[in-house]
Amino acid sequence: MSKSALVIGVDRTGGLPPLSGAASGARDFADWAEGQGLSVTLITDENGQQVRISDLQSATNDILSNNCEKLIVYFSGHGFLLSPQTELWLLSEAPDLGQEAVNVRLSIDNARYSGIDHVIFVSDACRSGGPTHQHRSMSGASLLRIPKVYDFNGKVDRFYAARPGDVALEYKTPDEAVSNSKGIFTECLINALKGKIPDVVTQHQQQHLILSEKLGSHLQQTVPIKATDISIRLNQKPIAISESHLPLFFGELSAPPTMADPDADQPILPEGDIRLMATTAREGVSDIPINDGPAPEPPSSDEDAAFDNQVNRIVSARGRDRFETETGFTVFGDVDQVTIANGWKTETFEDNDAMHIRVYPPSPESTCSILIQFEQGFGTVLAVKPGFIGSVIVEDEKVISVNYTPSLGSKLYDEQYRHMADSIEEQRAFAATATRHGVLEFNKEGASDAASYLRSIKGKDPSLGIYACYAYQQAGQIEEIRSVARYMEDDGAVFFDVLLLARLGEPWPTFAPFCPMLRQGWAMLELHPPSLERLEKYRSHLQPSLWTGFTPEGADLIRNDLESGELQ
Repeated sequence: MSKSALVIGVDRTGGLPPLSGAASGARDFADWAEGQGLSVTLITDENGQQVRISDLQSATNDILSNNCEKLIVYFSGHGFLLSPQTELWLLSEAPDLGQEAVNVRLSIDNARYSGIDHVIFVSDACRSGGPTHQHRSMSGASLLRIPKVYDFNGKVDRFYAARPGDVALEYKTPDEAVSNSKGIFTECLINALKGKIPDVVTQHQQQHLILSEKLGSHLQQTVPIKATDISIRLNQKPIAISESHLPLFFGELSAPPTMADPDADQPILPEGDIRLMATTAREGVSDIPINDGPAPEPPSSDEDAAFDNQVNRIVSARGRDRFETETGFTVFGDVDQVTIANGWKTETFEDNDAMHIRVYPPSPESTCSILIQFEQGFGTVLAVKPGFIGSVIVEDEKVISVNYTPSLGSKLYDEQYRHMADSIEEQRAFAATATRHGVLEFNKEGASDAASYLRSIKGKDPSLGIYACYAYQQAGQIEEIRSVARYMEDDGAVFFDVLLLARLGEPWPTFAPFCPMLRQGWAMLELHPPSLERLEKYRSHLQPSLWTGFTPEGADLIRNDLESGELQ
């Protein structure tokens, strides 16, 4: 069994300022990995070399063919978020070539089922928004091939240099030599991996190990301090998600550390605190199972207040409680026109400072897609679910929340939903906000707890189910996704996103809409090649948002295809 590292450093990519420390940081990490006895593949753009996705995929194919049991993937360079929880690492020919980027989300997912026991992803890259429409139109590609079977579930640890929406920083050493530029995150990481931080080291039998969990906690404490030490204006807070436990580990020391290195990164804890707590609501909610009720009261800050205000905004924006048809949408935004598949009839009207769309389904078992276009020209595509009323909230030309509630007076509402309505409203408002900030994730235990919650409510809250499925996907809980799919199928139709993440073979059961409703689903289309081929022409028209949004040109294209019957 082999142990390998794929180390990537890209200083230059199209449309963005060149970096000075990405390739050198990759070399430093590669030196450490070789000292660990790993088989290292180092790929950088030093000396005018080009880093291409085909080179990286060839390297991982070789690694997989060697019966690998541990793989560390390190990247340093430019990165950005396509949408919450969906990011790209940019390679040399990006953004001119849309595939010349690493689709991080899909790479992690494929790594989980690749047959490798332990995979570690380390990303010293920005996680802010794409700078241009050309960047945002990129799809990227997976580092690892899509598995043929999903009966293997490895442990995947993830280390990100920054929170979603933030930048990763590099700085120059005092001599200001370009060759001495360093990434703050990488420097702190390597100092710890070299044994300069005794508190990170765990003795196990005769070994002196650095475990991912302890390493992640150390980086979350020290990187912000390191950034502030360099300049009070700098702010960088990493994210670490660890699934591995002994006997799995990140690194090993040949001898025990004797004392702390005074030049290394030592955490400075606030007086009276036993550890540095998460300082924002976004961080503080990341590990809270969705069925545990509201998050604990976080420390006061502007970010916390913004998070709480968003939750309250979604809770308070309740849609119309019923239509005569028991089916429709309330939209908190300026609706321009509505196009629905299969020739279904709709009516649009305004009431109580909101727009309402009454839908006439031909039967309770029917389903289809609906395109809602707004006065600014952009549009979103949603599923019509008979017996349910969808509430859609639009802010800053983006759909930030969609939920489905059983129609008042329906059997489902009267017998089941009304008894837990307030709780469900709070849970999905929290899920929407946490997902938008990129922090709705379940660990293994949390995913199981949330699955129990979903079993208890079954089809009464399909919108919460879709959020949960994306969180299950990140936690490797494929059976829980399939369980949600079965529940939805019992109600007549399954959301596209759920079927995509469940990796079900052909033929798919009845589904709606024709595409993913959450933007992050578009980054996973490679999981279902027929959908990838069918939807490819719409990809370049996507907007950066939580829920799928299309540019005005894309919305017009979809409207024409719905009216012609090409889409349903």
